[in-house]
Amino acid sequence: MAASPVSALARRTFGDARVRTIAFACLFAAVAYINPVSYRHTYPTLAERLSFAHSFAHNKAVVLFYGHAYDLLSVGGYTAWRSGGILAIFAAVFGLLAAVRAMRAEEEAGRGEIVLAGIAGRRTVFLSSLIAIAAGGAVLWVAEFAGLLIAKLPAGGSAPTPPAASAGCAGARHSAGPRNCVRSRGHARPRCCCR
Repeated sequence: MAASPVSALARRTFGDARVRTIAFACLFAAVAYINPVSYRHTYPTLAERLSFAHSFAHNKAVVLFYGHAYDLLSVGGYTAWRSGGILAIFAAVFGLLAAVRAMRAEEEAGRGEIVLAGIAGRRTVFLSSLIAIAAGGAVLWVAEFAGLLIAKLPAGGSAPTPPAASAGCAGARHSAGPRNCVRSRGHARPRCCCR
């Protein structure tokens, strides 16, 4: 049975991006592993963690770059604060590079016209590119999750927001906290604008 044009093109696009995807996956796994391990070894006692929390919680430059920290006394809270901000930026860079490579570079090289001359239309090519980019994002998510598990964080709390979403609204909701919440009409409780 022959593969559909969408799946064949998606596999090919994903395969073309394998070096970039593997490099970013290693970066995501390393950041996810290094943050909790280094925090655990650098600040082993509660007194040291309190001192760290007081020194960084009100530093405007740190808040601007990483967002508000809500639980710097636990390893999981520090990791979510620290790696969440950094990896959201890296996920956005990955998505930008993947989209440009998948959609624009093929056109510039002339390969896109050859594909379009065959059985595949523009929608098929576009959909296959999106599937390949999403598959790359899924690989980054698995790498980050594996890094957190290897760092001995609990599996239940270690499932991060998928990288493609963390670069957008969901990442802003988690890193920015309650200031993104608004009161909606008819609801007594504030709700986050991204949900």
